[in-house]
Amino acid sequence: MVKFPLSRFGCLILATTVSLPCDAISIEQAWHQTKQNDPGYKKAKISVQASDVGVDAMRSPLLPSLSAKASVGWNESATTPPNYGASLNQTIWDSSAWSGLDKAKANYIKAKLSLTLYYNNLAGKLLLCYLDVASAQSEIQLAKSKLEKSSKLLMIIEKRYLAGKVKSVDVEEISANHVEAKAGLLNARADLEVKRVKLAALTNLLPKNVDQIRTEPLVQPPMRLESKQQWVKLAKDSNPKLLVAIQNVKTSELEKKEATGGYYPKITSSVAYDSNTDEFSAGVTLDVPIDINGAISAKVDTASLNVLIARQNLREVEIDIQQRVTQQFIQVDINWDRVLIANELVTSHEKVLSSKEKLYEAGLTEVSEVINAYNQLFESKHKLQTHLYNYWRQRIGLLKIAGKLDDDSMALISKFFSS
Repeated sequence: MVKFPLSRFGCLILATTVSLPCDAISIEQAWHQTKQNDPGYKKAKISVQASDVGVDAMRSPLLPSLSAKASVGWNESATTPPNYGASLNQTIWDSSAWSGLDKAKANYIKAKLSLTLYYNNLAGKLLLCYLDVASAQSEIQLAKSKLEKSSKLLMIIEKRYLAGKVKSVDVEEISANHVEAKAGLLNARADLEVKRVKLAALTNLLPKNVDQIRTEPLVQPPMRLESKQQWVKLAKDSNPKLLVAIQNVKTSELEKKEATGGYYPKITSSVAYDSNTDEFSAGVTLDVPIDINGAISAKVDTASLNVLIARQNLREVEIDIQQRVTQQFIQVDINWDRVLIANELVTSHEKVLSSKEKLYEAGLTEVSEVINAYNQLFESKHKLQTHLYNYWRQRIGLLKIAGKLDDDSMALISKFFSS
């Protein structure tokens, strides 16, 4: 039973329910749509706003508070005259409250860094989806070219068979190869539909076409930085995941400071007026905590352990970034070498196919040799496309690790694509 047409049909149904059709979309257009459409990005921006409000909430206990009251009462024998008053309270010193305010400010910075992290990851996710669609489009073009070449070969062989110049087995071999080319094109189309749906889920648009990598001339685009050490330094300075981990350490240290503040006295003052006595009153309160049940020390110990955990998490991120930058940087160069070698193979296989066709015309080789040369040529073209898109995946991965996938990077990358 053939299953992939059903999967393709399901993808088309999903695409029509989540996205709007369009003719073509560039990388910059796709990025703009993704930022408008992605709920996670919107939630990250809301979290920044919530953290900003949290700073105001933690600041309020340190500011003066004013309250007013009024009362009146009565019973069967008498009526109580109206009473009103007001009180003004001010915290003179509260170590925990000040530490809590510092922690809230640190959480606000963390929220902004988390937004940058999500932004960077979202850009990377979009670019990889876009590359997948562009690569699938290239595969369809290659499959169509292969089918057209197969059709021409089949027509030539059939005419030669009718003229009695070739055997029926030659026609059967070419026919089988022609069927394989048809199946290859159908599989390429099914793969493209699946990848288009993934891109549509991000952009809320279902484009018929996307831009593809320019291959003329086949020249390696200049790198942003030339050495691995420069990329490592850039990643350590601007990788958002690393910056979030650093901020987590600062936040955990402030949590420890806030917990330690539970040991210190709290001083508050108040001024009040009561209409019954027509007098003002004022007072200062000193609240000295005594940790006889160990509650404060337990909070301090827990916060101290959280600081150690945060520092180890930071160390893990540093090691991971160092490793990933090294791997990505090496892979970029290796993949470009693969692109150049694959391009040379395409040229070589084109010459081989041409020679095989001439030998077959002269009756000096079998048709199977022509078919093999023909298949090897298109396989080498497929590898060239694969290595070229893998090269750009590695380039994008390197920029992502460095935390430099932003609007400027999108505009720069799009210059190497054409419709």
